[in-house]
Amino acid sequence: MRGGRADDILMTDYAAITIGLLGAGVCLLVLWRGQTASRRAADEATDDSTGLPNRRRFDLDVEAHARRGGEPTAILRIDVDPLGARNRTREHDDVLRTVGAVLAMMIRTGDVAYRYSGRGFSVLLPATDSAAAWRVAERIRSSIESAALQADGRVTISAGVAAGPAEDAASLVGRAGDALRASRVEGPNRVAVA
Repeated sequence: MRGGRADDILMTDYAAITIGLLGAGVCLLVLWRGQTASRRAADEATDDSTGLPNRRRFDLDVEAHARRGGEPTAILRIDVDPLGARNRTREHDDVLRTVGAVLAMMIRTGDVAYRYSGRGFSVLLPATDSAAAWRVAERIRSSIESAALQADGRVTISAGVAAGPAEDAASLVGRAGDALRASRVEGPNRVAVA
């Protein structure tokens, strides 16, 4: 016959261990779901082709930057000039990846390059006035032009620059877009300032 105090203590230990293991399992599940959600949020804010933050992240960062205010801000809007017949091939994706890498290398710590649209990129330049932003855009334009990015010809970009108070960061995006369109009207491989 079984029973007695020793068996009761043994059953209590098993119950405690079982409850502890269930609690640990629930904690691991919560941690895993949290990591998955964090990873998913990071993936949603990153462009798959270039590894740069995407347009969604750009819009959020511009909004946050405008709320903080207090310093001059510049925004660059950049488009890769048309690549001709190879526009939709794997080479096109390679060009975009390389342009993204050049952008990331050419900016300061604290500046952020983003994949904005199909052939488009943008750069948020905190604490930067119009003249300094133009110099950054011109350095980027020159670097991309001189790089051998495409086998059958050079790759060029057109860029628009806008600068002003951080509180106006959202309107700077539109002004930079207008300057980008103006640079394309003047011809490929140009930088225009709003």
